[in-house]
Amino acid sequence: MGLLLKETGIVAVPSREQGAAPVEVLVLYTDVPSTLGALRTAAQLAQGLSARIRLLLIETVPYPLPLDEPRRHPRFFELQFQTLVDRYPADGARRPVETVAEIVLCRDAWEGLRARLPRGSVVVIGKRSHWWQRAADRLARRLRAEGHHVIRTAGVTSSAILHSGAKGLHHA
Repeated sequence: MGLLLKETGIVAVPSREQGAAPVEVLVLYTDVPSTLGALRTAAQLAQGLSARIRLLLIETVPYPLPLDEPRRHPRFFELQFQTLVDRYPADGARRPVETVAEIVLCRDAWEGLRARLPRGSVVVIGKRSHWWQRAADRLARRLRAEGHHVIRTAGVTSSAILHSGAKGLHHA
């Protein structure tokens, strides 16, 4: 299984096969601990559905900058995803889960997200008990109102990240 990094509008993700798109469980990147928890839940769902995981990072680019030149360098995103790959657990995994990471560069976060979600998507969002997670709660309500199936899941503690030696995803 590999992690394929896609920068929207810059690098295309090759299709698996001609024909129907694969079933996907979408994980919204929020921060490393929350996203790790979401990936664990998504892996369990994906295995049960014979689906793949699509990890979405929504990056809003301010209007003074060209759309293909975000404030943070693409290498920063690669390092974020690399951290997830290195710490993503294979707990009880019967088989590897295909995972694709996609960076969505957009002017409006909500519109960028909506453009990437097929109707009735299964979306997993990590949850931590911090006040700024209220925004993620509002996002979950908004996605449900749009007809998506949203799962909020507990994040991973920082100590679990530091002491984790498991590697569930292998680099392509």
